[in-house]
Amino acid sequence: AAVDERGEEHETAIPPALRSLFVDRYFTIDTPFWHVATETPEASTVFLRIRPGVEALIAYRTGRPPTGAVSTATFPEADAAGSIDVLEGALAAPSAEALDVAVGDTIVLARDPTDPLAASVAAPMAVEIVGTYEVVDAAHPYWSGDTEMAASWIRSVSDDLESRSAVVLPSPDADSALREATAEGHPPLRYRWRYLVDPARLEADTADQVAADMRRMEGVFPATATSSPFQGTLLRSNLLALVELQQARWRSVEAVLAV
Repeated sequence: AAVDERGEEHETAIPPALRSLFVDRYFTIDTPFWHVATETPEASTVFLRIRPGVEALIAYRTGRPPTGAVSTATFPEADAAGSIDVLEGALAAPSAEALDVAVGDTIVLARDPTDPLAASVAAPMAVEIVGTYEVVDAAHPYWSGDTEMAASWIRSVSDDLESRSAVVLPSPDADSALREATAEGHPPLRYRWRYLVDPARLEADTADQVAADMRRMEGVFPATATSSPFQGTLLRSNLLALVELQQARWRSVEAVLAV
């Protein structure tokens, strides 16, 4: 509820002409990347993503959806950490295959030094994989610009450093459990508010206003991080580029018509 309330506060900075294009809004909560200490076929990193409402757009192939339950266990990969907290999580079936992980397996996660947000992580944690899922309709607008939930990918940190990466999906009820599990060195979380645009609401007559409002938005929220780790809110959108491309093409059409 607090995350959704913060999103509503940010939404007040969005001009009405832009808000009229939106058909839906949802948010995600991402942890920093974690290094998978448990042996996998290749160097691997994961991050946990809490995404309310995603259950209706995925289908479990094996196992069950995760809950907010937390247990403790001891793992040799955790070295001298002793007993560590174990959360429940699910993986996309292709990601589970790439990481060679099955339902019932537990992966131990350690701090990933390549992610600036992970600098405050003090202790390892673990995730028990209780289910594997698949995305029901990859073409659904809900997934626009977001393919991380469907399969693993290669994350390149530099020319010499890359890893197999994947999203672990915990229960939406795991937010407080995740904070408690990392209480000693709780890492900052990445919050994203995503707005779905209905293309049918884009009109040539209002293109100039939409472009002007997008430029105004860029003056309120920066497009790139100015520090590492960045503390603030960024604007990530390709809408202005698309509108400007349409305007340029229409100017060409008008020139031809004029000739």
